[in-house]
Amino acid sequence: MIDEEIKQIIQENKDTLANIDKRIGRIEKNFIWSSIFGFIKIVIIVAPIVFGIIYFTPFLKDLNKLGIIT
Repeated sequence: MIDEEIKQIIQENKDTLANIDKRIGRIEKNFIWSSIFGFIKIVIIVAPIVFGIIYFTPFLKDLNKLGIIT
């Protein structure tokens, strides 16, 4: 009688652990994709700013020499 109860409890624990393992796997996948898209989002925001600074600095210096920008 006690052995059957212990076997049932062990089986329930195995099922619960398998369910938790599946959930953790999904959470890990979500974390990885969140990290990847977070990096892409930062690149999309920062890259045009850096490109603009590099590209427009000589242009603005030329405009300043012409007296258009003071």
